[in-house]
Amino acid sequence: GFIFAFSVIFFFETEHGDLRAGGGTFGILTKEQDNAASFAVKSDNINVSSPSAYDDVPVPDKQEQRTKPILLLHLGPSKTGSSTLQVYFKKEKHLLEKDGYHYDRNFRKFVDTKECFFVPNCDVEKIAQDKDWGKFVASLRSGMNVIASNEVFARRFADEPAHWDFLKREFNSFDVKIVLVYRRYFEWIPSFYYEQFKMSRNRLKVNGGWDKKMPIFVDWYRDYRKRIEPTVHHPAEYNMIKWGRHFPDISIFNLHNNPDDMVGDFFCNVIPNATNACLHRLEKGMENSFHVGKSLNYDILAVRAYEDGLLNHVNMTREEVSNVIRHRQEHDLNLSAIEFPL
Repeated sequence: GFIFAFSVIFFFETEHGDLRAGGGTFGILTKEQDNAASFAVKSDNINVSSPSAYDDVPVPDKQEQRTKPILLLHLGPSKTGSSTLQVYFKKEKHLLEKDGYHYDRNFRKFVDTKECFFVPNCDVEKIAQDKDWGKFVASLRSGMNVIASNEVFARRFADEPAHWDFLKREFNSFDVKIVLVYRRYFEWIPSFYYEQFKMSRNRLKVNGGWDKKMPIFVDWYRDYRKRIEPTVHHPAEYNMIKWGRHFPDISIFNLHNNPDDMVGDFFCNVIPNATNACLHRLEKGMENSFHVGKSLNYDILAVRAYEDGLLNHVNMTREEVSNVIRHRQEHDLNLSAIEFPL
């Protein structure tokens, strides 16, 4: 089921071109266009440029007459390299400060679904009293440009007039520049699926990790499609439509523009005038990626074997059984995580 559903998504995108956001709808870019395309969305307009990988100089500020500092909000979505970017924002903090940017980590702390930001009809003015929000707002008053990153904030943020009014008031002294990241849907969706069911340390503490049920991909995907906005297929499009009504300066960063150094690409082509950070990242390249998703197929097989009673006489944890299956598939049979018989 997983392989069939994944293959359908892969076939659609590779045969018909990638789905791309533009003016609230998806446009189709051919494979040839996709190889070099990077694009930015401003209100209803989509601008497509075709650089070779990325330029060797930092991108200039497109609004040279800015009278306010920039608040660059990197809003994910999840599973599009956010953790990697956040690591390098912190790592290059001093170089970014030389370029006039302060990276504020407090904005990352707003992830709990119970927080007022994410609850409709919540008295959002209470957030002004929150300690972490206070630290974030203090950085906004520093007079510098500010970079903030949170991959779940945009999707979870309650689409309520009072919530938007609060943000606009808090960000009033800035030119707000929102950056969303595009990742091909057929790559993003299995990674997002993995994130929902990966084995955490807490799950492994109870009964060897066997208590956590796991649907096969095709069943999970059917339910997922029912729960999300039926007219929206890609999370970047959803966030663009939602946030573009209130903050029109939105850019879409193409994760595939330079897959070998997406961090350098971001620093040079997304952050205006980040000369020092850009040139340093060009020199160093991207050393590591963080929180890279994995296949759940081995875990699915382990759980199904456990539920069918095939492991009744085996004293092994779920993680141990998954690793045995992985070793058999990849080492003994020399096959990949998706090369299973239909």
